[in-house]
Amino acid sequence: METIRTYHPNVLLFLLLVLFSCHPAKEQYINENSNDLNTVNKSRQNLSESNNSGIIYRNPRVYNVDYSFEMTPDPNTIDRSKDLKVWIPIPREWDSQKAVKIISVEPEPQARYVDPEYGNPMLFYDFGKEPEQPSYKVDIKFRLESYEVNVTVDPNRVGPYDKTSKEYSLYTRSTHTIHISPKIKELAKEAVGNETNPYLQADQIVKFVRKKMHFKRLSYERGRGIDCLLKYPVTNQETGQEYYEGACNQYSALFIALCRAVGIPARSVQGLIGWSPWAKEEDLKPRYQFETKLTSTGLAGAQDFGVLSRHTWAEFYIPGYGWIPADPQGWKFAVSSSKQIVICKGRDIQVGPEASREEDRGYGTHWVPLHGGRADSFHRPVWNIEKIHTFKIWTLHHSDPFPADGLAVYGKKPFTEFLKGIESYSESWRQDILSLPACFMGSSELKNFNLGQFYHDYPAFESLTDAFICHMLRRQLGDKKYFRLIDTYVKLRQDSMQTVSPSRFQEIAENIYGEPLDWFFKQWVNGTEWPRVKLQNVAARKNKDGWQIRGNLLQLSDTTFRLPIELAIDTTKDREIHKLSVMTKTTGFDFQTQDEPQKLVVDPDYEILKTQRMPPYLSWFWYVYPEYMVVYGTTDEAAANKSAAERFCGYYLGTHYNIIKADTDVNDADLKTKWLFLFGRPETNKVAQQFKDSFPIKLDGARFTWQGTVYEKTTQGVAQVIDSPIDGKGKMVMYAGLSSGATLKLWDLQLYDSDCSYVIFDGDKQLLKGDWEDVDPDLYWNFDSGLLSRAGEKQ
Repeated sequence: METIRTYHPNVLLFLLLVLFSCHPAKEQYINENSNDLNTVNKSRQNLSESNNSGIIYRNPRVYNVDYSFEMTPDPNTIDRSKDLKVWIPIPREWDSQKAVKIISVEPEPQARYVDPEYGNPMLFYDFGKEPEQPSYKVDIKFRLESYEVNVTVDPNRVGPYDKTSKEYSLYTRSTHTIHISPKIKELAKEAVGNETNPYLQADQIVKFVRKKMHFKRLSYERGRGIDCLLKYPVTNQETGQEYYEGACNQYSALFIALCRAVGIPARSVQGLIGWSPWAKEEDLKPRYQFETKLTSTGLAGAQDFGVLSRHTWAEFYIPGYGWIPADPQGWKFAVSSSKQIVICKGRDIQVGPEASREEDRGYGTHWVPLHGGRADSFHRPVWNIEKIHTFKIWTLHHSDPFPADGLAVYGKKPFTEFLKGIESYSESWRQDILSLPACFMGSSELKNFNLGQFYHDYPAFESLTDAFICHMLRRQLGDKKYFRLIDTYVKLRQDSMQTVSPSRFQEIAENIYGEPLDWFFKQWVNGTEWPRVKLQNVAARKNKDGWQIRGNLLQLSDTTFRLPIELAIDTTKDREIHKLSVMTKTTGFDFQTQDEPQKLVVDPDYEILKTQRMPPYLSWFWYVYPEYMVVYGTTDEAAANKSAAERFCGYYLGTHYNIIKADTDVNDADLKTKWLFLFGRPETNKVAQQFKDSFPIKLDGARFTWQGTVYEKTTQGVAQVIDSPIDGKGKMVMYAGLSSGATLKLWDLQLYDSDCSYVIFDGDKQLLKGDWEDVDPDLYWNFDSGLLSRAGEKQ
């Protein structure tokens, strides 16, 4: 099967993938007795035929997963005839998940089933029939490829539902967990108002759920499902508004219930999210302390030692398009990442004919017993949670070698093109990658940048480097040959369901390109450093034809790279691009331009992977998790500043509120935290007041001026980041509105992790963003009145 394909109707060069869904062929369990567990990965009839014209699947990510489960019973309290049964879900192919291969399962299960409603495959073990052991362990190895999904829907093209179909009934019904109560119908009406288009209704429901829910893990106290959610409303003492508490499980349940209440088919998706292929077994530690808690009735949770987090999101069905992803907790609508594994779909899932139909046997998952033989969720094993309090889960995974991870980030075009519209395929993502070393190092340290040490300390960045290398390979081959190379490689990878080595990939690339590429792979794929270049002895002289620009470009790295590099000359009228082929330590250049030159820039569009100094970006904080401190101002507007800080931590970072401090509680050690977030402008936040002069955009009361423009409306504000004035290695960020309402608006605008140094906003609009003038002097040369000046020195 070929990959990195698009369903967009305007791009006919790419083949269509088939959108798979899973529905029963007959209302009974399917017993899978074959030794090949991949036979469960079969497609079933969808709700209705769909042209999928707006659904795009691309940039697959390879997961090679080691998935282990171990339960340790107490032989004095266990009834071996009843209490050692376990049902374990395993992944299968779905629309966004392909090339699923169950590599091994040890020991062999007593039976394999597929639930008759949603088609989720599972393994069944009855260890009571096995020789007695201190503990019982199952090891599963599987491989799959997960796709990014992006959906564009034209509301005018949404067709009618076939409300007579069994599938429509299945996905709009009321169940034990997704209970369509009168309260749910009331909330659904409030959410959609007078809107009748199902796609626009779903959009409004996602936004409604986000406003109606506050994140809090309460499953072990209250259970899961709609009734458990609605039973505990909370009233905001400041606004008087009612809201509910829960985690991803409850967010998705509320979204699904509201969709079903207005007639939109919707279902739960449960699985694992994350990406840590560099983790080793010795790195595994318990992820969540709360998993050790027992309910008042003695039900227990399984303790997770994996590198991947469990997560629950949702899908809704739109005629003419298909199943569309939605993640209310993650604020994602009609888009999903490839950093996730689908384990099962549906709620209230039948787990096997051996499952107890009684309500008092304790079988279930994570503090929630079975209800009529159905598990409320099934992305974890189902076992006797009443008797077996020790149940552990380990998850490790690794990826394929180059270019697998790079393609998952880059593909045929960066996934950011979906999000940036007309700014698609800009240089900003490459600029982000080049800036990463500067995120952790001072300017002096960058000169001694060690790539191997950098990958050792920050292994997550190697896949980003690989993405950049894919981009440079594309420039070398040209689009036509590059796309042919990637299609050939991914087809070979998916057809064989195994790794394609880098040497085999290079062989395919050379066959398609028609020339040797050993030099490319040697310096970029197998190399141990990035190039570092520097302008030297640049001179501009006026002559009869205009201006002659001469100089040298030096390579300062130990390796001599082969670099097709661009030089940009900014003149009084325009920017001119000149290409330079660099193959030695010193490469001279001699250009002619008609208009007076003002500045010379090396690699202006960031096309070459290299070491260079960059200004700090607001988005960098993701790379230093969890070394954060969040400080809210109490001098004035304390409630709004605190609320904004809590929203940022709870909803955006997904961290506990214990990293939040009032400005009055901050000590010297806190100021040295790697990332210090300040909520509230200086006149409302004492810490922001202390460091206000360090920020380029200086707030004076309820106003500020930037680039000659005065901002003083109460709806306006700024987000800006600087190197920490304390030690220069950490970063300090100010999120400040010119009123309490504007500070709170930062949450709605989602400006926290913009790929720039500052963002200025007004109400719901972003007015301006940019970078500080903090350029690498080795890569820029300024001209002044025909005389050369560089870094303030006359030559």
